[in-house]
Amino acid sequence: MNSSPPGWGDDELTRFFEICRENQLATFHNKIESKRAIQIDQLFEKIFSKWINPRPSLPVLFFVRAVSAFRASSQLVFSGQIPEAFALLRLCLEWSGYASLIASDPKLFEVWISREDNKKAKRVFRDTFKFGAMRESIRKRDIVDARVFEELIERTIGFGAHPMPISTFNLIEIEGLDNGDTSINSMQIIGDGATLDYSLKTLSQVGICTHYIFMGIYRARYELLGVRYDLIELRKGL
Repeated sequence: MNSSPPGWGDDELTRFFEICRENQLATFHNKIESKRAIQIDQLFEKIFSKWINPRPSLPVLFFVRAVSAFRASSQLVFSGQIPEAFALLRLCLEWSGYASLIASDPKLFEVWISREDNKKAKRVFRDTFKFGAMRESIRKRDIVDARVFEELIERTIGFGAHPMPISTFNLIEIEGLDNGDTSINSMQIIGDGATLDYSLKTLSQVGICTHYIFMGIYRARYELLGVRYDLIELRKGL
């Protein structure tokens, strides 16, 4: 039984939505790596479930947004919207980086929340919440986590978080026509293949990196629930 409302699929936008949904189902069914992303998300749920009075409290605000960005990027990767997914994967990492900075110095929360007050406040924010500062705050807890964080940030920039050549030309088909003209077609959705596989692997790596950054802040919680050991198993093969 078709549960779609009248008119759904009668226009280009909702037809596009439907194609994305079909791709998500295909990725779930056919790609083993999709199951790892689901397990990573389940561990986020495990950490959040019945979590009373987390300490420190402020980084949790950023943890929530990082998990939301992970879920949104998962939707895009599963559907084949790869450059757009990488933009959200970077956002997931940046929320995690902000959390790490504020966990290191809670006074920075005031810098963050005052960003839009005036031009000076915006300048102070920009000078404070830099990539190097985020990486350093992570490095103080774990050198490997900081290295992985940096590598993944660079990868997301190259594959879609910024308008870079690799994320542009990978999605363009150029065809010479018989009359000498050139046809240029830009793909919005990538089907099965190496690019999808690589993106699914990156999705898992970003999710696990996010977990490890937050484990550096909330180690007791991760230890108590056994999530640390779950992550060791999930990392295998990445």
